[in-house]
Amino acid sequence: MDREKMYNAAYGGSKQFSQHDVPHANANGFGAAADDYMERGIDLNEQLVLNKPATYFFRMNSDPDVMQYIRPVKNQQETDHFLQANIQLYQQQPLYGRWFAAEKSTGQFVGSFALIPIEGTDKMQIGYSLMPEFWGKGYATELTIEGLKYVFTKTSINIIYGVTEEPNTGSQNVLLKAGFKEDEVFMEGQKRLLRYMLEKEQWLKEQAEGYWK
Repeated sequence: MDREKMYNAAYGGSKQFSQHDVPHANANGFGAAADDYMERGIDLNEQLVLNKPATYFFRMNSDPDVMQYIRPVKNQQETDHFLQANIQLYQQQPLYGRWFAAEKSTGQFVGSFALIPIEGTDKMQIGYSLMPEFWGKGYATELTIEGLKYVFTKTSINIIYGVTEEPNTGSQNVLLKAGFKEDEVFMEGQKRLLRYMLEKEQWLKEQAEGYWK
């Protein structure tokens, strides 16, 4: 992810939808307007845990390169259990969860975008997982910037977080590009983690100033 590049992420889509409409649209959650919402190359118009085969979820969670800074790789049984846990989260909180990301030009599976709780807290975080063949194309930055538009315009979240392992400088750069600031450094077992945060007030100010246009 170290080769992420900046690009025009301004939204120019035509679809209109409210927070009330989102869970009931043709594409669940964030994907309801994603074909317009994503300007560059990513399409999020189907919710991963409900509308796509579990094989995609297994491909991602069993790949050691993808999971290097996320969590231990999972076998098929572990992935199936993890998938069910994600489905339950979505059923309890329809505006949150994980989304399927596809490349617009080819329809190929790129990875996923996540809006989920930080474990053991009431704080919400965003994140992404990309298959290795799509690294270095700017998709991580695109997912993050456009994901923030969803977070701050379609949910009641006022502060959003991002957490990375210390060696994961690529994801740290993505968060900083998207406007996050360093918040806290802490240990989780033997891992040193960096937490970043972005307040809605600051995000709105940057939007008003045309920061992403």
